[in-house]
Order: sequence, then C-alpha cells, then structure tokens
Amino acid sequence: MDWKEQYKEKIVSFEEAANKVQSGDHVMFSQAHGEARTLLKALIARTDLKDVVLMAHLHWGHSLYARPDMDRNFIMYSNFLSGPVREEYAKGKVEFLPLYFFDTAAYYETIHRPDVALLTLSEPDEEGYCSFGLSAEYSVALANGAKKIIAHINPSYPFTYGEKIHLDRLDWIVYQDEEVFEAPTVAVQPKEEDVAIGKLIAGEVVDGATLQMGIGAIPDAMLTYLKEKKHLGIHTEMLSDGAMELMKLGVVDNSRKKIDVGKSVANFIAGSKELFAFSDRNPDLLVRGVGYTNDPYVIAQNDNVVSINACIQVDLWGQVVSDYMNDMPYSGVGGQVDFVRGAKLSKGGKSIIATRATAKKGQISTIVSRFPHGTPVTVNRYDVHYICTEYGIVNLHGLTVRERIKALIGIAAPQFREQLEREAYEYGMLRG
Repeated sequence: MDWKEQYKEKIVSFEEAANKVQSGDHVMFSQAHGEARTLLKALIARTDLKDVVLMAHLHWGHSLYARPDMDRNFIMYSNFLSGPVREEYAKGKVEFLPLYFFDTAAYYETIHRPDVALLTLSEPDEEGYCSFGLSAEYSVALANGAKKIIAHINPSYPFTYGEKIHLDRLDWIVYQDEEVFEAPTVAVQPKEEDVAIGKLIAGEVVDGATLQMGIGAIPDAMLTYLKEKKHLGIHTEMLSDGAMELMKLGVVDNSRKKIDVGKSVANFIAGSKELFAFSDRNPDLLVRGVGYTNDPYVIAQNDNVVSINACIQVDLWGQVVSDYMNDMPYSGVGGQVDFVRGAKLSKGGKSIIATRATAKKGQISTIVSRFPHGTPVTVNRYDVHYICTEYGIVNLHGLTVRERIKALIGIAAPQFREQLEREAYEYGMLRG
C-alpha cells in the first residue's frame, strides 16, 4: 500500500500544519520522546495567534512559548514541571495542573477534549495503523478525544506494539525523517548513596516479582542488583535502559505475570538510541496508554508488584513530598500515587519510596519532623508502605505513630537523628 499516495491530501508542511491552529485553541502535545518539536517550533513562529493554550506534561524540549514576549500568544499548562519549564513557572509564565497521571486519560478523552492534538507517530503498518512509538502516555486519550489531530510521521521513530491509530483518524500529516533525541536521564550517573539504596531495594524483590520503576538514578542503580533474580516481570510507567538490560539477560521474562504474560508493559520509553532500536517491533514489549498502565486495579492484577519511586522529603508521620521544593512545584505527581496504590493492592506487593538521607551536600536531612508550612503532600501517610534511604529500609504499614517515628529516625542520617527525636517530642508527635 502506498499510503502517501492514498493520503496525499492530508500531507502538509510544518508551516501549513501550524496554520491549522486558531487563536483561542487548546493544543495538547505528547511528552518526552513523543514531543513534536519541529511542529511546536512552527506553531510558535505564528506571531498572529492570540491566547492559544499549550498543554503538556513531562517536557524535555525547548520552552520558547513561555518567553515573556509570547504572553499574548501562548499560555502554557503543564502537569509536570521538568527543567525547561520550571523556571518559567517561577516567573508566572506557566500554569500548573495537578492531576494524577492515571486521571489524564479520562480528562483528555472526555472532560477536557483539546481542539488540536500534536502527535509523533511511527510509519504505518501494512493495514494503515501507526504506533505511538516511544510514548503512548496520554497520547492514546488524545487520539480518542481531540477534535483535530496533526501528526508528525517520523520514519526514524520506532514502531512498538500495544496501541495504534489509523491514518483515517489523522486530519493532517507532516512526513519527515528526524533523529529521535536521547533522554536527559541517560547521562545521569548514580551516586554512592543511590547504589546503597538500590542494593537495599533489590533485596526486597522476590523471584517472579513484577517491577515498576520511576525516573532517576535510584531506580537505575537498583536494576544492577537484580541480575541474579529469576522470572521477573515489568509493568511500568517508564521503561529505561536498565530494564532493557534485564530483558536482554533473560532476568525479565514476564512468565509469572497474571496479565500480559510474556510481555513487558510500559507507558513510555525513555533512554538511549540503543533502547530505541531494542524497542522497534519488539514482540516482547507493549507500549500502552496511561488509562491502562497506571490503573491501580490493572496493576494489582499481577502478584508481587514492586513499585520503586523517588521523593524529595519524608516527615515523621510518614507523609511524602515528591513534587514540591523551595515553596514551588518542582516536578509533578506523575504516576507515583497510581503505583503506590496498585502495588499495595497486589498480592504480596510492595510500594517503595526512596530518597537520599541528606541534601545540599549533607547540610540538611530529607527526613524531617514536619514539612515547611504550606507544603502539599504527594503521598499521604495512609498510602505509604516502604521508605528507603542509604541507611536502611522500613515498612511503615501497620506501625503505630510512635513505631513509625522511631523507624524513620532509624534510617535518617546519623547526625540528624538526635535532633529529629527532640523535635518529635517538642511538636507533640511523641509523648511520655
């Protein structure tokens, strides 16, 4: 099938595609590797536009639309403040949208249907279906809910199994080969503390467990200690190079999963070019939308789910802050709470939240007696399960307030433990 001939009336240039957007439109674009960068640049060049709302989540590209001179043209909404937009949020140029990642599926499909979706897709198969490649995330919901779709079909974009969209659903197509950029996380090297934390977490993973790993050096460090495990499975939000290595080694074979048996399942893929090549038409890998991957009831259908995520601070009640720092949002909740709840619902499941015991070169403790006034909590104390630092790992589930305070002080950096206990009495958390 010569699809380009069949759909030639839909094929336009980047500039022509950008001209399809009108003032006042709500425009949603995919995240991470799925971000349609060149389409966005063409759109931002439209100085005639007014009050166009641009929406995205995990954002790795440029943030030109948040520049001061773009105030009248573009309004940026984001559910996750990654590096490029964090500074602009502090200047008041970005609006923050607090949503659990799982909730975005229904939000964009039925509640807030964007006027235009900008998608990056693979070339179609012989039946005219494109894949969402490295980034299904909320793009599947956009494909179902957006009023109009502009797609950049990139021949270099991997074709992955799990979710697909037919060419008939696309309103306009830009066809151009572009190199897929590597993830910023590829260059991050785990520190000594991360390695220690990773080793502790790996000790909690039993043979046959199903893993979810968040973003950062700690989950990547943990993966190196899993090479002696057997029959592991993957049902995760983000799939990284470390997970690829476990699949290649046969440590991950997904044979003990209750659903998607024999398949690793991810919401999006983030990593190196080697990972991109590994993902392309890999029959052992499914890339699914967030409405599936992050549904706690779907997650819980597998036994022994181990969810590993990082945080910024933990207080002595056991509350966790993962997305707020220095009096402003630092990132976003992402799928952390989705997997915390899904893992706890799983038979034999463990939700593990990890943090280095100190920050600012050892000057402050990340385990604190209480958070600064006004700090929003990411994971409440009733949902929290395991907490891990380089000094130990504790299971808070079923502990009394006194027991969990003692347990958390026990995995704080030694130089802060006496202060934490003293403050626990001063604030009335410990009595008698």
